[in-house]
Amino acid sequence: MGAYRVLKQRTLLDYRVGAAPRTRRERLQYIQAARVIAIFLVVLSHTRFLFPPSDSVWSPEMLLVLRSINLIFIFISGFLFQYLSSSFHYPSYLKSKARNVLLPYLVCSTPALFMFLSGIKDISEAGAPAFIDSPLEIVLFLIFTGNHLTPYWFIPVMAIFYLLAPLFLAIDRRPRFYLILPLLLAVSFVLSRSPGDVSPIHNATFYLPVYLSGMCLAHFQDNIMPLLARWYPLLATAIFLPLLVNMGGFGSEGIYLISKLLFCLAILGSLYRFIRDLPPSVGRLGDMSFGVFFVHQYVIAALEKAQHKLPLARPAGVLAFLVAALAVMAVSLAIVRLVQTVAKHHSRQLVGA
Repeated sequence: MGAYRVLKQRTLLDYRVGAAPRTRRERLQYIQAARVIAIFLVVLSHTRFLFPPSDSVWSPEMLLVLRSINLIFIFISGFLFQYLSSSFHYPSYLKSKARNVLLPYLVCSTPALFMFLSGIKDISEAGAPAFIDSPLEIVLFLIFTGNHLTPYWFIPVMAIFYLLAPLFLAIDRRPRFYLILPLLLAVSFVLSRSPGDVSPIHNATFYLPVYLSGMCLAHFQDNIMPLLARWYPLLATAIFLPLLVNMGGFGSEGIYLISKLLFCLAILGSLYRFIRDLPPSVGRLGDMSFGVFFVHQYVIAALEKAQHKLPLARPAGVLAFLVAALAVMAVSLAIVRLVQTVAKHHSRQLVGA
């Protein structure tokens, strides 16, 4: 199956529409490859928990590289939303999201929710206020904040974006409204990310310019992508921006957001320039990326527990960090593939892939 059909049928957020995209087949190759890079960066950022705080992977330099690197997932989500929006139908769109994003979110949340309800983990570890103590309150707090697993804050934020889809399309159909992006970035700069990720509305506001930037790029891709393909090496240096601009706390999250947003553009520019024919195996990895998102933290948690229970040597150093991330990625892919084999076409409602 060609990359165009793969991306149309199995997008990162499973947004299915009837009309064909406006761009040519080869224009989709770099997005499919970007999905693979995006999920690996997400896995990489969370694999650090397998390493002791004294290890170099927790150094300020590594924080510089990994902080807010997951926004590439949000950026690509915005891109795909605009790209596949030519026959948008709001009720069908929400039904699709409920079936293929929110349902697997609930399914994959079940083990983590059980750990909190059974007392294996304390609800205070998830940043819950002291007055939350009944089982129903605990479940509702965790589901609506995504704080039961490290990466799951992303889903409540995306749920807010799903609800705002008509507003986003109204902006896209009046492209001059994309000029609001600098103002939204300024708001994010001042607002910063929600402490402890306990407020999806806060985080949705913070990451809103990232999502809209992805939409903007999709809208103007024929004009912008050649520029990104030319200037991606310069854009890539933006990852070091936090070293040059020290805000002393205030605005530091905004600096990370801007630097990673520019770095994201560099990644897409380089892929656009060099990706022509994507190997089918890479395309399949892209299709499984959302499934890896849902299960990889469980793999990391299992490895953490094994480190405590078994006399295993703790990994150390950047090379071990990369190897560990690749191992987590491989195990996560194997789990997703197993679910696909057993559940077949129902696998998307179980693990999102």
